[in-house]
Parts: sequence; C-alpha cells; structure tokens
Amino acid sequence: MPVADDREQFESRHLAGHFWSTIEKPAPDQADLRTDGEFYRRWREQVAARADGKGRREFEPILRAIRAFYADLRAWAAAEAEQWAIWVVPCPAGDAEVRGFGVRKRRVKERMDDRTRQRQPLLSTLVGYMEARYGHRRALLEHAAAAGDGETVILDGRSYQRLWSRVDERRIRLGGKANVRE
Repeated sequence: MPVADDREQFESRHLAGHFWSTIEKPAPDQADLRTDGEFYRRWREQVAARADGKGRREFEPILRAIRAFYADLRAWAAAEAEQWAIWVVPCPAGDAEVRGFGVRKRRVKERMDDRTRQRQPLLSTLVGYMEARYGHRRALLEHAAAAGDGETVILDGRSYQRLWSRVDERRIRLGGKANVRE
C-alpha cells in the first residue's frame, strides 16, 4: 500500500503545486475548476518551464494527474451528485496531450538499456580499479593505525605522515583510538 500512498502524494503535489496554485496567481477570483482554452494555454506555457528557466523534463505526469482528478470528480458526482456534481466541468488537458505516454516511456527505457549495454564492457575495468583502491586503502589504514603522531608510513613507494589533532589526543586520554585520516 505505501506505493499507492506515494503515488497519491505525488499526484496531489502536482495538482496543488503545479495546477491550482498557478491558476490562482493570475486569476485569484477563480471560483471553480473551469478554465478557458486561452487561460489553459498560458498556464501550460508557465508550468512547462521550471523556476530556473529551463524546460520541465517531466510535464506529462502533471497532465495525467489533472486528467485523473477531473475523471475522479466525474466518478464521485455519479455516486454522490448532491456533493460533487457542481464541480464537474470539462478537463482542460485533452486526450491528445497524454496520448502515447506508454510509447514515450518505452523509448526512455530503451535509451537507458542502450546506455547500460554501452557501459557494460567497462564494468570489469571499474571493478578491478575499485578492488585495487580498496586494497590500497585497507593496507594504508592498517599501517597508519599502528603509527604514532608524526610518524611516516611508506606504502607502495608513497610516504604518508600520521597527524594527530586535539580531538585525537583527547580520544587517547579517554581510552579510545585516534582517528586515521588521509
């Protein structure tokens, strides 16, 4: 059930933050959910751009949340007309705006899969590098932990100097171990 709750919060955030709040700013006297075509076009242009001025990559979820909300109102009005019928109006986001959503999602997944296939041959190189770095770091930690303040540790032809801070001195006084830093 948490997945549905997360999705509902996501859709609610789109409705409140991207739809209704942006309608209230230019039209604070808006009394219902009815929007004319010109007003909706201006709203869409405004919401299509993020606060930093760049285009919004995921605009479709906002439109889908709006369409779902208007559809929910129609369903609620059928069940409880006296409470919900006054809110039923045509949805400003048309079918054509969200048509092909599944195809676009598949294209995104295809691009992601293609990037994975391109990078997969490099995986063994990355793993080898990370294992070597891990081994070096682990050996350095072991050597440095045994060294005292100011002592030099030589590992793989490189020298490292162990430095202690006031915090390290305090830890040792209290019976602990000094931190090892790089």
